[in-house]
Amino acid sequence: MDLLNLVKCGVRAWNEGRPKFEGTKLPLQGASLDGLDLAGADFSGCDLSGASLEDSILTRARFTGATLAATDFSYALAEIPSPNQCLRKADIVPASTTFPPASS
Repeated sequence: MDLLNLVKCGVRAWNEGRPKFEGTKLPLQGASLDGLDLAGADFSGCDLSGASLEDSILTRARFTGATLAATDFSYALAEIPSPNQCLRKADIVPASTTFPPASS
């Protein structure tokens, strides 16, 4: 099973079945992961360059050592309790983010 299909099988399947990061980035460049519930997913060591995670749920997701250049996080729901843990050594510039207008 390829990596993209493994992610789309759900967080548990991804976290248990993904190859361990051994110094080579896991290729998910340009992947469309829009609208998925990826809460708790471990994307450490993944290359998500140009990927789209628009409208995805990313609470507790980890991106340690990930490449996030030009990754689209527009309208994604993310709760990062400790950026030092979740984004350590991540390459995040330039990433795209758009936040919904604040409700009054």
